[in-house]
Amino acid sequence: MSTELETAGEQDSGPVIITTDAEFTMDDATELSGHEEIIKKHKAGFIKVGLALLAIRDKRLYRRHYNSFQEYCSQRWGFGRAHAHRFIEAAAIAIELSPMGDTPACERQVRPLVKLKPEQRVEAWTAANGTAASEGRTVTTHDVEAAVTEIEERPRVRTADEEIAEDQETVNLPDAFCFGRYAAEQLRRIDPSHPDKVKVLESVIAWCEANKNRKKGWSVFNDEGFAKAA
Repeated sequence: MSTELETAGEQDSGPVIITTDAEFTMDDATELSGHEEIIKKHKAGFIKVGLALLAIRDKRLYRRHYNSFQEYCSQRWGFGRAHAHRFIEAAAIAIELSPMGDTPACERQVRPLVKLKPEQRVEAWTAANGTAASEGRTVTTHDVEAAVTEIEERPRVRTADEEIAEDQETVNLPDAFCFGRYAAEQLRRIDPSHPDKVKVLESVIAWCEANKNRKKGWSVFNDEGFAKAA
């Protein structure tokens, strides 16, 4: 397996900086040693490397000799904090995808998925594998990038909450009168002889009465034309 870790060699692990930390135990030292052994043998897979880096960061297992995770990554392994976080994030996403069957072969295949929501990642990964399978080959980073691009270029559908928020957006008084006139013009389009005209107008009047003293938000005018509390 080829990963960017192969371009960064192991650095001098000597105790250049030793900080006093009474809470650093032998168990911490043993756990750190195990995680570092995994990082040294990075061909074991980027997921294991990412999880090892995650444990070292979150448990602060670097703290005996280094002041920060960034310093640890730089001086111990020769790469930056951002590089380490890519592996941590890629490992987490690969685990998300594991129920789908085949997991990404390398961190590069996961990288395009980072910008998507979890459910979209599954969709993109499934589509990428489908494309590769239809051509009788293994999935590539290009397949993943193409699937992600297709999802990103779709017209965005507003959620119900977003639509309500937009409907309830406040306006200044002149604009409010404009909307009021517009609403009246729409009501005038009702055929005066329509049998439901009175029912509709009474519903509108009831809605207006329900909202005229409200200081925040609006009641909802439902599909049946009756006002109800939001």
